[in-house]
Amino acid sequence: MTFTKANLPFFYNIIFLVLLNLLLTQCAGNNSPETVWEKAEKFVKYHSSENYIKNKDGVFLSIEGELNASAWVDYFFSVYSTRNWLSEKDEYAAYTNEPLMPSGITLTPLKKHNDVTTPQLVIKSDDSNSLIIIEGYNHPDSEKVFMKEWKFPKLSSR
Repeated sequence: MTFTKANLPFFYNIIFLVLLNLLLTQCAGNNSPETVWEKAEKFVKYHSSENYIKNKDGVFLSIEGELNASAWVDYFFSVYSTRNWLSEKDEYAAYTNEPLMPSGITLTPLKKHNDVTTPQLVIKSDDSNSLIIIEGYNHPDSEKVFMKEWKFPKLSSR
């Protein structure tokens, strides 16, 4: 087929289809499913964010004492915080855009618990550097398989 003015729309359609195919394959390649560790990280990071604490769950701001990373870890495992946890299996999960607590993992404060048989995410703090630290373990006797840390926001009481 030779290139003429009459078959120009045909070539435009071919170019459009090639570009569309490239775009779709690029988008599809980036949709790898999140691991349980990544989901749990997203859940904890969201709950420790300044935006969440100030706008969604201001109870942490009303506690006495310094509002540092270790105080937040204690608060995160209190009934005041856990009442707001939505899991993937929750009937309201489909109605939220917030990160959900993944099923098949246990969140534990401060240290690995040997009586937990499911994968567990240990949530710790480092007040000197204002960090939240998470460590993932497949089983109590396993080595660390996942670790992340991020800055805890500077907050003041209301």
